[in-house]
Amino acid sequence: MKKIVFSLLGLFALCIIVAAFWIVRALSNLPDVAVLKHYRPAAAAEVVDRDGNFLTGYYDRKFRIWVPIATLPDIAIQAVVIAEDDTFFEHEGVNYKAVWDALRHDVKKKRFARGGSTITQQMIKNVLLSKEKTVTRKLREFVLARKAEEILTKRRILEIYLNEVEWGENIYGIEAASRYYFERTPPN
Repeated sequence: MKKIVFSLLGLFALCIIVAAFWIVRALSNLPDVAVLKHYRPAAAAEVVDRDGNFLTGYYDRKFRIWVPIATLPDIAIQAVVIAEDDTFFEHEGVNYKAVWDALRHDVKKKRFARGGSTITQQMIKNVLLSKEKTVTRKLREFVLARKAEEILTKRRILEIYLNEVEWGENIYGIEAASRYYFERTPPN
């Protein structure tokens, strides 16, 4: 009986060590979220006013136009928040209930079928991480989302998200989507 107990304890300890090693390895070499304070993708061309203030940029991807969040109508911002992450203004980067619900759903489906990511997590994934669906990427995303929420305002997170999210094949950002789908810029 003692052999079984010690074997089980040893196996449990080994599992803890392997899990700890995996976590340490997954969280090593994380990108610096501080770069997001002044982030804007490299532009092929930028448009500035006569005082040198940035107005918009044109980028390498087929449809990408960066716009400051101040130029977007509040109704468009609110619509995206309601559709993508209705708890955005309440959480600190991660909505644990949504993650738990998505995990339960994925286990039932036996595949990554549903996401539980917040706007902050999606922004982190789009700007700093890969789009691969792995547990390691998700763990890194959690940690970076929490860090981003510590140093960025919600408004800055939304600005990056709205300009980085893919709104269709090769259509990046709300301005490009508005022009592509509605043949106009979002009204102010």
